[in-house]
Amino acid sequence: MKQIKHESGQAVLETFVVLIVLIPIIFATIQLSIIAFGAIVAYDAAQSANRAAIVQTNDRFAKTKALLAGTYVMSTQISGTKNIVPTTVDVKGIFPANKYIADHEGNRIYAYDVTQNYIQNVMFPSLINPFPGSKFFSGGLPVLNLRANSRMVRTPDPTYFKKAYSNANNW
Repeated sequence: MKQIKHESGQAVLETFVVLIVLIPIIFATIQLSIIAFGAIVAYDAAQSANRAAIVQTNDRFAKTKALLAGTYVMSTQISGTKNIVPTTVDVKGIFPANKYIADHEGNRIYAYDVTQNYIQNVMFPSLINPFPGSKFFSGGLPVLNLRANSRMVRTPDPTYFKKAYSNANNW
C-alpha cells in the first residue's frame, strides 16, 4: 500500500506532459493541412484560368475569361469556414525569352502567365508564426497573403489546336 500511495499522481502527471506535447502537434498538423489544401485549390484555379486564357482568340478575351475562370474555381472555397479568400487574378501574355519566336512553320509561339492571389486565414496563428511579438502566444499572423502561378504555351499548330479543342475559336 505504501508504494501505491507514493505513485498517486504519476498517471495524471504523465498524461499532462504527453498532452502538452501532442496537442500543439495535432493543431499544427491540422493548420498545415488546411494551408496545403488552399495551395492545391489556388494552383487548380491558376491552371483553370490559364487554360481559359490560352484558347481565346485575342488578349482582351483571354484576360477576361481567365479572370472569370480563376475567380470561379476559388469562389467554391469561400463558403463554409471562409479560410480561403481570392483577391486578384493577374494575367500576362508573354513571349518566351522576350523574343518573337516561331516554330518551323512560322507560327508564333505565345504563352500566358497567370497568378492567382489569395488570402489564407490562419486558425492557430501562434503555432504557425509564434514570434511576431515578444511572447510565444502573442497572436502570430492571422492571415497569409499567398499566390499560385501557372504558365502555359499555346500550341502553334492550328490543326492540333482544333483537334484538342473542337469548339474553340480560330486564332
